[in-house]
Amino acid sequence: VQNLSTLPALSVRLSDEFRAVRQFFGLYQYWTMFAPHPEMTSPWPVITGQLVDGTIVDVYNRRIGAPTTDRPEVVSAVYANGRWRKVLSQLEDESYRNGPQPLARTYARYLCRSWDAQGQPDRRLSTFVISFEVEWSQPPGFPKKRVTNTVWRHDCFG
Repeated sequence: VQNLSTLPALSVRLSDEFRAVRQFFGLYQYWTMFAPHPEMTSPWPVITGQLVDGTIVDVYNRRIGAPTTDRPEVVSAVYANGRWRKVLSQLEDESYRNGPQPLARTYARYLCRSWDAQGQPDRRLSTFVISFEVEWSQPPGFPKKRVTNTVWRHDCFG
């Protein structure tokens, strides 16, 4: 009954008492991982920054030089772990909504602090742009579609 109640087409409504017991025991599961369709995009972050001396850097990979926009061989390997994949996935999803983007602002501040924590005063991060290269899945026989989704522009001193 619990699983059926997560399917919108059935319109099954659980009683408040049943829901309270379910929550207490941690039995609530939402079965939309592959429904109504599997994930249609494969996004990977590309964060282009500029240091105070004007040097262009790859903020995400913490390297000097412009980041590549090439598709990684394994997109999931770009993320440090499942938690970072989830955070950055939420960040990319948030960018499609109108209005404030608190996650993007918070992540941008984190990037400023963590870059500068490397302890090189002459290599401080000044500005950067958080973008995602997004590859959309297509039906068999059609080429994959790819777009750049710019999420956030940030000034570390602003």
